Amino acid sequence: MGQQERLDTSLGGFVDFSLEGEILGLDVQEIIKIGPWGGEGGDKWDVKPPSINSSITEINISHGDVVNSLSFKSVDRVTGKTKPSPTYGGRGSKTEQVSMGSMEYLTSISGTVKNHNGNIVVESITFVSIDGTNTNTNGPYGSPSTTGSSFNVPIENGEIVGFFERATANQHINAIGIHEMKLVGGGLRLKNGDGARDGVRLEMKRDSSYLPSQTPNGLKRLRGEELNKLRRNGQGERQTSDRIYDYDVYNDIGDPDGDLDLARPVLGDERSYPRRGRTGRPHCEKYPSSETRSSLFYVPRDEDFSEVRERTFSTKAALLPSFEAAAEGSDLGFRYFTAVDSLFNEGDNLPNILDLLHTLTGQGFGAFIPEMI
Repeated sequence: MGQQERLDTSLGGFVDFSLEGEILGLDVQEIIKIGPWGGEGGDKWDVKPPSINSSITEINISHGDVVNSLSFKSVDRVTGKTKPSPTYGGRGSKTEQVSMGSMEYLTSISGTVKNHNGNIVVESITFVSIDGTNTNTNGPYGSPSTTGSSFNVPIENGEIVGFFERATANQHINAIGIHEMKLVGGGLRLKNGDGARDGVRLEMKRDSSYLPSQTPNGLKRLRGEELNKLRRNGQGERQTSDRIYDYDVYNDIGDPDGDLDLARPVLGDERSYPRRGRTGRPHCEKYPSSETRSSLFYVPRDEDFSEVRERTFSTKAALLPSFEAAAEGSDLGFRYFTAVDSLFNEGDNLPNILDLLHTLTGQGFGAFIPEMI
C-alpha cells in the first residue's frame, strides 16, 4: 500500500500513515461465534450482522412447550438502515417480541435444552440487555423444566449481534448459537519490508461524529460505563465532581429546624417549574418535606469558576464596591445645590487610606502585600 493512505478504524476516526510496507491488520472490533447449544437435528442456518456497526434492535420468538422459531432485526448505527432476518423453525401457540432502545444492546442469552419427541431441542430462552445503567431481562420464552440442561452465555466486553441455529422446518429450534461483536486491543499492526520503523507516522483524526444512537458496537459498553460514572444513580448527596444536571423541586427555601416560623412551602411540587439542581441533602427533622440548607450551593462542574476567575470575581464584585462605598461616605448625593459648587471651590475630604483598609479587612495594608516566592 502506498504512502499517505487512509484506513477507516470504525471508531469514528482514521489512521494516516507514511510507510513503505504492508498493512497486516487493524485490531479494533471482531466478530466471533459462540455455541451452539442443543441437538444435531434440523437444518443449519446462520445470520451474520450485515455490517461492523450493526446491532440487534428487535427479536421475535414463537414458542409453546418449546422454542419453535426465532427471528430478529438489525440496524446499522451509522447509516440507520435496518435488515430483518429470515424466520426458521415452526409456529408455536404464542408469539413474543423484544424491542430495544437506541442505546440498548444484547449482552447475554440463557435457557434450557431437552429431549422432545426423540429430538434434542431448545426448550426455553431468556435475553438480557443493558440500556445505560439499567439491565433488562426478557423471558424465559418456552417452558423451562427441571429436567432440561441449562446454558448461559454472558458477554463481558462486547454484544450479541447475530444468531446461528439448527432448526426443523415447521417445528422447532434444535440448537442455537450467537455472533459476538467484541472490542479487542492491538491497534494498527504494520510490517515494513526491511524491518525498519524510522519515518513511520501515525496520527488519529476524528473526521466523523456519532450520535449516542450511532455509537459503534465495541464502544457501547465503555460509553455506558462512562455515562454511569457521570450520571450516578440520582441517590445520595451531590458531589462537586458530578457533571450532570439532575433536577429537584425548591424545598430548601426555609429553615424549619431553626424556627418553625421559617418553614416554607415546596415550589414546583405539582408543576414542572420552577426547578433547581438536585443536592440530595438530608431532610429537615421538624418539616420532612423540606431539605436542610447548606452554606454552599452546588454549582455544576462545567460552570464552576476556576481559582483565577474566583479571585477576579471576588475583587470586582465584593472588594471594589466596598472601597467605593467607604470612599464616598455615608452621605450619598448632595443635600443642596451650593454643595456642588463647594466641591469645585473647596474640594472634598477623603478618609485616610490606611484607616479605610483597616476598616474593610481588619488587617491593615499588610493584607494586600503579596507573599514573596
